[in-house]
Amino acid sequence: MRKYLTRKTEIESSFKVRADTLGEQFTTACEEASAYNEDMKKSKIAAARGAYITALKSARNLAVSMEETMFNDARDELTAVLTKAPTPAQASYLQALALLSEPTPDDIEKAVQVAKGNAIAEQVVAEMAKKVRGVIFAEPDPIDLRATLDGLDEFEQRRAESIMRYGEVDALGELNNWHDICFTPNSSCSALDALDEAIERYA
Repeated sequence: MRKYLTRKTEIESSFKVRADTLGEQFTTACEEASAYNEDMKKSKIAAARGAYITALKSARNLAVSMEETMFNDARDELTAVLTKAPTPAQASYLQALALLSEPTPDDIEKAVQVAKGNAIAEQVVAEMAKKVRGVIFAEPDPIDLRATLDGLDEFEQRRAESIMRYGEVDALGELNNWHDICFTPNSSCSALDALDEAIERYA
């Protein structure tokens, strides 16, 4: 399940459909204006251009607003799952383990199973494992909350920039309009992958 990747795809797909429809309408209006004399043609194209820019701005602002809500929800949910307190059983087990002067690899392996499903407990076990000779820690690394949040912040900014570039009036119909080509709804990114992985792992 990719909860936030799915939400991003839905928002982007809806925006692309709206923006592309507006672009097609603008292009059609420009083509139809060619039937008039030069002055009327310029007037009609200018009017169509203004209407396109205004409508596109509205569509862009809506998409950015929806993504802002999505990213805020993502940050809140991620923080909640990564800061959830260990269960009483997990806390008691880890406290008892910490009292051992020399935990064994077998102790760590048992602790891994006890801590599974809680980010804080897994972090404690990972730190303990570093101090025990002979332990091969094969479990996934604990997820870094700060690094994941920073990745989300950076991705949100890039997303907003992409939305605000998409559909530039002077680039409509150009094959080398890389802003359009790179703006693909189904594309993933490391930030959303890490986010969805954390939520699936700890929710």
